[in-house]
Amino acid sequence: MPEWLIWIVAIVIVFEIGEHIVVPLIWSLRQRRRGKPDPLADLTARRVKVATWSNGRGQVFVGSERWLAQGPKDLTQGEEVVVLGNEGLVLFVDRLHQRLTDHQSPAG
Repeated sequence: MPEWLIWIVAIVIVFEIGEHIVVPLIWSLRQRRRGKPDPLADLTARRVKVATWSNGRGQVFVGSERWLAQGPKDLTQGEEVVVLGNEGLVLFVDRLHQRLTDHQSPAG
């Protein structure tokens, strides 16, 4: 076999090893170091709409997704509420107007 052909095969093998083993390994290690983002952190303070509700529990729409939620007992379907936090995949919500008036400064 000609020497130039051996060199070409060797170069292709080294390139393939780098492309399919070394680069993914380095990328994986860099991703681990960054840590996993918390997708639920973006939901806090977000306005959502009540889908179904009964006795302080129900479902709310977050975009087009339905999420389990807990909050005031007397929320109604279609009411806009604010996400206060979560425990696992259950969101804690409260009335939007109550939260806004709690933070308004007194007139004077």
